[in-house]
Amino acid sequence: AVESKRGIANLFVADPMGAHEFASRLSLERSVRAELAATAIPTSAVVGKTKRIEEEIKPLWSVMPKNEHGRITNNTHRYIVHRYFREKYGWSIKGLEPVGASWLKVATVTTGVKQMSKYTVPAYLHQELLGLTGTDDLDIHRLAILISTIEHVIRAEMMSYVYDAHRVMQVRISGPKTQREVDDVISAFMLLYAFGSNLEISTKRDIENSTRFLQANHKGWQQLHARIQDVKKNRPDVATNGFDGVMGLATAITQNYRDWHSPTCRDARERLLAMPSYKDGRVSVLDLIPVRVPGSRLLFTEAQDYLRHLGTLDETNASNPRLIVPNYLASQALCLTTASYYTVCCHNPCEDIMAKLEHATGEPSATADQIASALAEGGAGRLLTEAERASLDALTANNSRVVLHERPLAMWLHSIFPVDCPMPRDHETINPKTADEWMADPGSNVQDTEELMLEISENLVRYTTLGLEGVDEATKQEEAAEVMDDIVEVIVDPSSRQLQESQEESVMTSYRRFGLGSLFQIAASFSLLASMLVLCLAMIRTVMS
Repeated sequence: AVESKRGIANLFVADPMGAHEFASRLSLERSVRAELAATAIPTSAVVGKTKRIEEEIKPLWSVMPKNEHGRITNNTHRYIVHRYFREKYGWSIKGLEPVGASWLKVATVTTGVKQMSKYTVPAYLHQELLGLTGTDDLDIHRLAILISTIEHVIRAEMMSYVYDAHRVMQVRISGPKTQREVDDVISAFMLLYAFGSNLEISTKRDIENSTRFLQANHKGWQQLHARIQDVKKNRPDVATNGFDGVMGLATAITQNYRDWHSPTCRDARERLLAMPSYKDGRVSVLDLIPVRVPGSRLLFTEAQDYLRHLGTLDETNASNPRLIVPNYLASQALCLTTASYYTVCCHNPCEDIMAKLEHATGEPSATADQIASALAEGGAGRLLTEAERASLDALTANNSRVVLHERPLAMWLHSIFPVDCPMPRDHETINPKTADEWMADPGSNVQDTEELMLEISENLVRYTTLGLEGVDEATKQEEAAEVMDDIVEVIVDPSSRQLQESQEESVMTSYRRFGLGSLFQIAASFSLLASMLVLCLAMIRTVMS
């Protein structure tokens, strides 16, 4: 059961995006098949798109470790897909993280399943593509097809959202529109995309009341609305181009959403570096006092246990734990989720440094001279000190080379760039921040994926309720709140009941540990658990056969 209310009231539910966290299995399957089939047609637009993607990922592909067939493994391809979407759009695709059951080695889903958690979608698309091509791993062309499919799935969903926005605002789909109609449709779309409004149960009056309320009370909405108007000025033909014009505007807004989010990231970074205890990329947790960023949410509200769980604490001195600045800035703590298949996160400058090294070497490993030369190049080049060069030479002492995407180099980069490069963690984290963490073996605990989802929803609530703490209950319930039960249909083998009960208890323990016990969160977790159990059963059946 997913809690979803009409109008203003939806801003205050436990997870405003809850109604948008599931995807149609049949639509996903059709998307993979359609993209794959289109690549066999020379005149298809998909052929040109996949060739473009191949060119864009080739520098990273060339330096990734490969098997004897020149192909990459399951773990490696996650990192390439992650880098592609983060560098191109600033998006972090939900479910790419190597945690929990999102990356079961076999992701075949029972035919009867109609809806899937979006956190299982990357694994499902990957497994479908392998099945259709009859392979166990990916070459660069098939990886480009996978990325193209994810882009296709995202665009198809955006089109449905824009269509819903037309419908709820009673604006005709085809033909030219007035500027007022364009504004109405885009406002409804952004209420869904950024704030989680459920347009399927909303009326035009709901949307109008919500936008007026946010415009009057929510600084973030005010700034977002101003940003949308700036984007719109660069597209003067939106109103005359019918649905395509509005869709183009919505696409431009979503693909530049990171630019609107970037000031929050810069503010957090500047505040951390200005703290009295700052030293070598760390600050004392005692300095972390909640502060509100203008137009954004509260920062530094996380409890110490939670920061530890995010992999952001240095507890070398147990009596004085310190926050690792780049790990915090690169964590989901500073991301904003959307109604789509991704969250929008802070830029990780260490990935720019890695890109320089990858471009300079063109191989999975590099010599100390290659690394030093690459870092020194460019206007913002970094010349190594004698001590830094000596520590680099020590990395390559055994065989004269160091692997680019493994832990030793990541540790060295953190020592050289303590603010820009995250520190690899010894323990499993739900927030991978370095290449070796992204390419780690996936876990098998559903609870890990649940905790990632809870973290993301908690961050969103801090934003949707920004500045609304003093709003009275009567205003929150201004609209007649309606709760919908959105049942996620799955097929679960009765013999797995004992396993299901065990996993449900695990999730309940997780909620108690994080202080999150709302009925919505528990119900949503069961839906995800059911999806994961289907994947587990499929894996067992495959192994037995």
